[in-house]
Amino acid sequence: MPGTLGGTGRIRRSFRCALLVLLFLGLIPCSVRSLARAQSQGPSRTDQEAADELNRDGINLAQKADYASAIEKFRRASELWPQFPDAQYNLATTLEKIGQLDQAISAYQAAVRLRPDSEPMHLALGLALAKDQNLADAAIELQRAVALAPQDHLAHYNLGLTYEQQGKRQDALAEYRKAIQVSPEFGPAHERLGIVLRRQGKQAEAIEEFQSAVRISPNDADAHYNLGIVLKSEGKVDAALKELDEALRLKPDFEQARYN
Repeated sequence: MPGTLGGTGRIRRSFRCALLVLLFLGLIPCSVRSLARAQSQGPSRTDQEAADELNRDGINLAQKADYASAIEKFRRASELWPQFPDAQYNLATTLEKIGQLDQAISAYQAAVRLRPDSEPMHLALGLALAKDQNLADAAIELQRAVALAPQDHLAHYNLGLTYEQQGKRQDALAEYRKAIQVSPEFGPAHERLGIVLRRQGKQAEAIEEFQSAVRISPNDADAHYNLGIVLKSEGKVDAALKELDEALRLKPDFEQARYN
């Protein structure tokens, strides 16, 4: 999470990649909803079935890491059946996987236009926009994702990250707390909440959140580092050194921990 922790030591995470990986692995076959909508709009049933087959072929190819061939299949599916949101979404995730972010964003936007009530599609678009540093539009998409799926802790967490990047700390705090309310054992939200609280001068609350992060993820060097930094600022030198030493043990090349 880039940035500084109260001017004392740097924070090391940005938008977490785990969610993006999960979304990519969740490529969508032709859904029942897409088939139902197709009865009254779009191309012939023959073309729809061909597009569905191309979409499935694309999924198989993407799972084998043959991304170029997968992209070709998803594009052909979208050409045959322009109202097919699943093919657009799968095209977007595959383009993002190979680093074609601008094209991926365009395909995500096409997918959400076709299926505006899909939380995963809004979430994926929001994360892609955040990766592109378009934070204002990212926040809008993530707000839509949260509204559609208020029990999705990852949507709240990523909206919190976006708010924090925008300097909206109070809004970020609210989203991190919602993420924790939904999923109390989600360590990254505790850690990120601790960072914001630390920046607001709420040291005791920050320590509690970092301690939760360390308890949940004892092998997370960053969590130990952040806890150590706050403890050090509070004059708890022995406890701080213990955490910084653990961060170094877990990540021997962690230079910031070494020199704090």
